[in-house]
Amino acid sequence: MFGNLRLFVASPLSGAAREPLQAIYEQRERIAAKMPQRIRWTLPEQWHVTWLFLGSVPRERLPEIQARFAAGLANLKPLAAELQDIQFWPKPRQSRLIVCRLQPDPRLLKRWETICQALPDYPPDKAFTPHITLARLKEIPDDPATSRKPGWVFSPIPPTEWLLDELVLYSSRLTPEGAEYEPVETLRLQP
Repeated sequence: MFGNLRLFVASPLSGAAREPLQAIYEQRERIAAKMPQRIRWTLPEQWHVTWLFLGSVPRERLPEIQARFAAGLANLKPLAAELQDIQFWPKPRQSRLIVCRLQPDPRLLKRWETICQALPDYPPDKAFTPHITLARLKEIPDDPATSRKPGWVFSPIPPTEWLLDELVLYSSRLTPEGAEYEPVETLRLQP
């Protein structure tokens, strides 16, 4: 096989942590009616925290990446994280994303550093800010009077703990309907 793969390392959202975000997803039509731009929602089965985006990688490098992924990360333990809030990114008036942020925690940063060290050929292009992308916004209007603050659309989410007990190496394929993710390698982290 030839060509490149778009690869990234992530932890899929699981368990009870899905519930508050599922409630938002189920209100997507009401939310869309209040927004001045089109929204492309991320399907709930695709919710994840991206640890490292490797980018476009030659397919022939996949075995080496899988070996480094497994060897460098297999001894990691599950890590508890907490959902924090819903925000518009990068800024409320210049939004491109609707995200759920995770509570800041030095253990998350340490996990990110460990993953980056296991795959040193793919340095991150930006600082790690743990979040789950819920939607992408299209056609940003120029009307500065339009309010897009999270409280304008979203109710606060209850404190919700999430056990990050999987690391997945995904392949991502872009389609007109949005990205499609396929697990390439999965590590189930043991306590």
